[in-house]
Amino acid sequence: MTLRLQQPIVVAGAALASVLVAAALVRSPAALLALVAAAVAASVAIPRPAIALAAAPFLMALPYTWSPSVPTISGAPGVLVPLVLFVFALPRLRGFRFLRMDALVVAIAVTPALISLGQGGAIHTAQFLAPDVIAPYFGFRAFMHAAGDDVVERVVPGAIVSVGVAVALLGIIETTSGTNPATKLYGNQALLEQWGHPIMRAGLLRAQSTFGHPVAFGTFLVIPLAYALTRRRRWALPIAVLAIADALTLSRGPWLAAIVVVVLVAAAERGMWLRAGALALLSGIALFVVAPLHRLAGETLDATTAAGQAAAYREGLLVTSLRHLTLLGHPYGDLSRALANFPDVTSLIATTAISTGVVGLFELALLAAFAVHAYRRSVALASDRLLTAASVAVLGQLVALATMTFITSYQYFFWFSFAVLVWRMQLLDARSNARIS
Repeated sequence: MTLRLQQPIVVAGAALASVLVAAALVRSPAALLALVAAAVAASVAIPRPAIALAAAPFLMALPYTWSPSVPTISGAPGVLVPLVLFVFALPRLRGFRFLRMDALVVAIAVTPALISLGQGGAIHTAQFLAPDVIAPYFGFRAFMHAAGDDVVERVVPGAIVSVGVAVALLGIIETTSGTNPATKLYGNQALLEQWGHPIMRAGLLRAQSTFGHPVAFGTFLVIPLAYALTRRRRWALPIAVLAIADALTLSRGPWLAAIVVVVLVAAAERGMWLRAGALALLSGIALFVVAPLHRLAGETLDATTAAGQAAAYREGLLVTSLRHLTLLGHPYGDLSRALANFPDVTSLIATTAISTGVVGLFELALLAAFAVHAYRRSVALASDRLLTAASVAVLGQLVALATMTFITSYQYFFWFSFAVLVWRMQLLDARSNARIS
């Protein structure tokens, strides 16, 4: 039995239910029309898992400011799309195994709520549901299990690189033209006031594409870059587009993450060193030839410049958050007042240290250790490019997350990429056990 839904009434019912929910939750006619179209598209695509799995990342990459307002679970595409996938995967979850990494993700999601409850805080359903973590991770975990391993292997690399190139091209157009046309075509007013504002550095408009912030956009690009680098020569053009867009974010954290990705892929893939060396050489030349990049590289080391002060701020934030580390932290507190002189907490490590203390950092360390273990396994296997890409994508993001936290629509792609890594490791373990038996 495949995932195809043979009963048209089920499909029609799902589409009708989606339309009714959209009508109940969204007041904007434009948003309602968009959600009706999405419901119709879902009714066509969901019975065909390859189409659904390919379309989901594109829907998640829609401009962050386009999110409708949905009580409790949020209306972000990064939550709603995986939830739809999870619902349609439910009939095919026989044989699904709840792994230790699944338990770790649940722990990361609900630890803040549990600590808050233990410290006398009120019970809030949304805090325990943790939709920003649970929905993207388990939505894709469940759907990949239901879709079948061959579908995932065939679809995921191309889908994530394709969506990466699409948003990268938008980012390049944004910087070169001086405007981002996607930001205000339609948007949630509260999100428009917080995200999507033009941000300048070194005389250039920093690319943020559909992600609401240059650092979020640059960190996202680490994912498709990892997958593109592990493909064959036909991926040279996507790699170039992704690298240019990453450079135009003018964000040093994503730059460093991209370098780490190139080095790790080169170390895992035999015969990759020549391409990695060429990319490194071109990047080095760009730092000296492209004036804004050269200026930013110089300003980073100069404490009298805005770029240098930003770098010093992040370093001080990280050090100070670890100096004030406690066992359980203080979840849901005002991060802007948690540390004196550090109103903007722009690091996942610092955010975790403040919010969930030693416990949260330990959970984060376990996640990183799993990614390292997966990468070492990919090096040993040598030929498993999907495992290499999945592990390197997670490790690269963790590097960038030292300078930012989970924000805008990027955060959902982190959990999507981690779900792919867990799925791949589970599949390899199953194949290994089958050979032994």
